[in-house]
Amino acid sequence: MSLLDDVNAAIAALIANPEVDYQIGDKRVNASQKLRQLLDLRGQLMENPNTDMKVMEFEGFDISELGQVT
Repeated sequence: MSLLDDVNAAIAALIANPEVDYQIGDKRVNASQKLRQLLDLRGQLMENPNTDMKVMEFEGFDISELGQVT
């Protein structure tokens, strides 16, 4: 599976289960930007189909939706 396939799957998942923007206290989550970022990434990948990207994963960190390490 290619990165473009992964991006297309993420876009389809967001369309099937839309998320909303919300704010808790002084923390704001702009969930609607996820779709815009995925669409931008998809456009870049389609312009440069031979792009090789690596995803780095960090183990031992649990980061909440507010960006806090728990």
